[in-house]
Amino acid sequence: MKYLVQLLNALQSIHWQQLEGISFSATEKQLLAYLKQHPTLTDENSNELTTQLDLTDGHLRKVTSGLLRKILNELGGESIEALIVLLGRLRLHQLLKHEIKRKEKELKAAGDEAQLSQLYLHAVEPFLHSVATDIDDKFIKGLIVGYRSLSSIDEAQALKLELQRLSTVTFAASVKHTAGSKAFKSAGAFVQQELVRIDATKEVHADALATYWLYKTWKYYYEIFEINQEAELKQLETLTDLVTRHPEGFKPQYRVYPRVNMAEILIDQSRFQEAFDMFEQVFADEPELMFRWISYIDKYAQVSMVLGKYTLAKSLVIKGYHLPPEAPWEGKSDMYVQHLYLAIIDMMTNDNDTAFKHLQIAKERSEKSEFFWVEVLLRTIEQAYFFLTGEFELSENLLQKNMRFLNYYPADSQLQLFKDFHQFIGACLALQTENKTLSAQNLQQFNELQIGHLAFLGVLLKKVRAMVDKTYQIETAQ
Repeated sequence: MKYLVQLLNALQSIHWQQLEGISFSATEKQLLAYLKQHPTLTDENSNELTTQLDLTDGHLRKVTSGLLRKILNELGGESIEALIVLLGRLRLHQLLKHEIKRKEKELKAAGDEAQLSQLYLHAVEPFLHSVATDIDDKFIKGLIVGYRSLSSIDEAQALKLELQRLSTVTFAASVKHTAGSKAFKSAGAFVQQELVRIDATKEVHADALATYWLYKTWKYYYEIFEINQEAELKQLETLTDLVTRHPEGFKPQYRVYPRVNMAEILIDQSRFQEAFDMFEQVFADEPELMFRWISYIDKYAQVSMVLGKYTLAKSLVIKGYHLPPEAPWEGKSDMYVQHLYLAIIDMMTNDNDTAFKHLQIAKERSEKSEFFWVEVLLRTIEQAYFFLTGEFELSENLLQKNMRFLNYYPADSQLQLFKDFHQFIGACLALQTENKTLSAQNLQQFNELQIGHLAFLGVLLKKVRAMVDKTYQIETAQ
């Protein structure tokens, strides 16, 4: 029951349209209708369902299993790879494990090594995109052992599977273990040892895809275990060269991965123009793919704001979040971070009335959200808005509330930057009533927000500073 419920809850409108051509029995139709109305149903509370459908527990399990199979066959087709890709995209990793085990048992019984090979070769990659709690290293190792047990294998492909496993180990360690802990160090030593071993084989370098995963996994290693951005960039540059030399051998997402990751590192290093140029080229090369990735739309818009390219930043947000161009505040999405970006852009282009509309929408929708960092972002942008519109008393009251909110949580380097933002505005508020200048500490707070991944917020502080320091000028907004 749980797998069917998980699948139905994850399906999107395009999948439901695809299912319209299936011939369901009367009982299956009743079961579908009931599960749509009860999305939290479990095996433990299904008594009402058996009563309503007039089924025994055994008959219900049989109908449920048959319905699950019918839906998966329709959506995944006959291709093992297509089914794995589908469940991976829907983030149904527990169901994916169940289906892989079921298919593996079926193919072993039939002695179909060709299909078993395809199953093993495509089964690991979806787990690279799962949450750490869904990563089952024992299960992934079992897939690799299964592939190596076949009578005929491609050693380069076996090494690719091992590299993908190392990527999941690295990701899981970054989430499950504290950096510097014994478990974290042990995972790092294991990944490094395995990478050195695989890197020394001739087979991994003879196959373009296996080589891709070698460099990509080294990149993960340097990012998580060594925190060495220069080494990361070197691996990404090598990857870029590889996909450039073999464009036909890689899917579009493989081709863009090195460049967008380089752009993110360049933003961290405050090399904003280089990051912008890279995003601009990637979006020009693969627009359809890139406009499906919200995280990269966000980064491209943010670096555009840092460089004062507000018209471009606005168009990216509107297109990326599917907002009405003439009235983006009327977008129907439940998401609200896009309205925070638009509020910044409107403030920087002196359209404070529209900025207020976007802030109000973001505030209303944020009440239903539990995302801490977006709440912090909302409070930060709202703080700047009331200062920039001359509502100093309101800004002062808001500052006190926001600092209590920020001080409630344990400090880390990122949270400190948001505190610096508010404290800088607090210093600027004091200048309205006191004949003072900004202190060295205030200027340090200002400068810290002109670099790195939060520099898109620093543009607001530039405008704040220009209001209180007549000697400080900012360029006219683009």
